[in-house]
Amino acid sequence: DEYHQLYLDATIAEVHLAAGNWSEAAVAARRGWTSTIAEAGLRAARFAMLYIEAVVEQSLDDRARRVPDHSESVRDSASTMLHQSTQAIISPTDSIAPATQAYLAQGEASLSRLGPPDPDAWANAAAFWDRLSDPWSTALARLHESEAALAIGPTSRAGGALQDAPRRASHLDAGPSRARLAA
Repeated sequence: DEYHQLYLDATIAEVHLAAGNWSEAAVAARRGWTSTIAEAGLRAARFAMLYIEAVVEQSLDDRARRVPDHSESVRDSASTMLHQSTQAIISPTDSIAPATQAYLAQGEASLSRLGPPDPDAWANAAAFWDRLSDPWSTALARLHESEAALAIGPTSRAGGALQDAPRRASHLDAGPSRARLAA
């Protein structure tokens, strides 16, 4: 049934993201987004974020393998999805739930990995995740903020974000992930 399919699509997308199976994650996330965009809200934003993360990772892998670069069309498609998600959520009388804001901010920041580095987008995502008391997502966003800051020059900002990321994740029971943040 449709209700349970949403949970299956979200789980499938997240598991494939964790496993590095970008195309499978993108298919499940797009299927979930397509079925939720009409109702708007948290689910559509979450699926948009999952889709964007999958297609961005796939594009970055393609670049690394020297496969023809389609990152511009990927960025355009993902930007459209993010814009449609935002428009479906925002109305003059609505306020956006904090989790929805976090998903949208994460999607926006993830898109910046295909274009000019944007540490401010990552700082914004980290702030939303921090308000939700999500230490892992906050730490990961701070790590990406440091990478983006380093790419454009402000090393003091990069250093601050890089020191903050492992501190936030230190109490999580995620040894390999802590090692990645500490590296």
